[in-house]
Amino acid sequence: MKWNSRQRKAIQQAQGKNVCVIAGPGAGKTSLLVERHNWLAEQVGCDCIKLITFTNAAKEEIKERMLSQLSSNVSTFSSWCLRELKYNGYSVKLFNMDTDEQQKFVKKIVGNRFNVTHVIQLISYCANKNISIDKAIQKRFKHLKGKEEQLKQITEEYKSKKLKNGKADFDDLLTDFYAALKSKCFLKQVLAKTSHVLVDEAQDMSVIQWNILRKLSRKGIKVFCVGDPAQTIYSFRGASGKYLSQFTNRFADSIKIKLTKNYRSSAEIVDVGNWLRKNINNNYHEIEASKGSSSKPKLLSESTFEESIGWVCKSIVELLEQGENVNEIAVLVRTNAQLESVNSIMEKEKVPVPNDDDAFGVLLMTIHGSKGKEFKHVFVIDPRFGYSQLDTEYCEKRVLYVAITRAKQSLSIVRDCGGKALFCDMKKGLYPIDELDKPLIKIV
Repeated sequence: MKWNSRQRKAIQQAQGKNVCVIAGPGAGKTSLLVERHNWLAEQVGCDCIKLITFTNAAKEEIKERMLSQLSSNVSTFSSWCLRELKYNGYSVKLFNMDTDEQQKFVKKIVGNRFNVTHVIQLISYCANKNISIDKAIQKRFKHLKGKEEQLKQITEEYKSKKLKNGKADFDDLLTDFYAALKSKCFLKQVLAKTSHVLVDEAQDMSVIQWNILRKLSRKGIKVFCVGDPAQTIYSFRGASGKYLSQFTNRFADSIKIKLTKNYRSSAEIVDVGNWLRKNINNNYHEIEASKGSSSKPKLLSESTFEESIGWVCKSIVELLEQGENVNEIAVLVRTNAQLESVNSIMEKEKVPVPNDDDAFGVLLMTIHGSKGKEFKHVFVIDPRFGYSQLDTEYCEKRVLYVAITRAKQSLSIVRDCGGKALFCDMKKGLYPIDELDKPLIKIV
């Protein structure tokens, strides 16, 4: 890959610095992260570098781009913490997520008093934000107001029963690792094996994760973060994009580099992305399109979700008749429930859809699942979602931003006028897509 001057600066910045790279969609973040790793490996050796990804899928993608002997340096934040804790005698067993073990465990404690999922979300939010139950309810879980004392009791019982049964959840790995760093012996063990930590999708790191990095940085480990605050879509889990923006204030001897070019999307798609980016936060830097023009993104309004899917099916068939590759087409929705509906209707309409074993067909996924991916043609269905009590207007704007910036050549946004968000006022048009500047799109 040919690097521009800013990318080269990020890759080859002296290894003695803490570096924050603010990079918008299509800026080549993953390639840059791998190249930074390879450059550092030549300078300091590969054994003391840790490359941290946000998901297992991202971990595998990065591993594929690296030499096999370097791939052991790549892990998720949780698995890195677990590995270090195990060296120190940590012997608890993680809940089996495939069998809903944590859900069943919490259900025995909660009974019918609360929704189990809401309780788990609350406990996880507190752990990741490093805040109390009271503060979490005040900030994010307002629907649980007045139940603070009951929830504190449930949380304490959950902690004690986990300890008694030798169990841990993924949040425990972070909090236990952070607590273990207070031990000089444990800290020395980590420092002996690590000189550099590289972090992908840093905008989605939680407060406890940032605290871990800051503590290690103060002890000499150099941190290199890549991310985009406009794409913070895990705030309901405790992610805080502001830490990325404030990197140079929080890490000593640090620099910030902004990557402004988009090598993925057409100029028209970049324009719509910039409109939403500035709508999210006017201080975010604008993205420059490096590719040429294509057609304007389309905005269609339908009365129901089913009608929305019907229009998408018809449009996909037209693309296929024009000779477009079916694997270059993606349909993005907000929730897993919507995903099931789209899949069912598309199968009836004879639109080829892939599943886990078959990679041939239109790709259906949630917007969260599309993070880091790109497609020639993207259909975003029903951006007026927001059925969760944890949704906020700014969260949903960021989710929509991620969705529209997956597109390379064509983008279609299908608005379900029957859908609604908790914070949406249909008459006043307060939902993000209703405010979209009309010259930027084609109304169909």
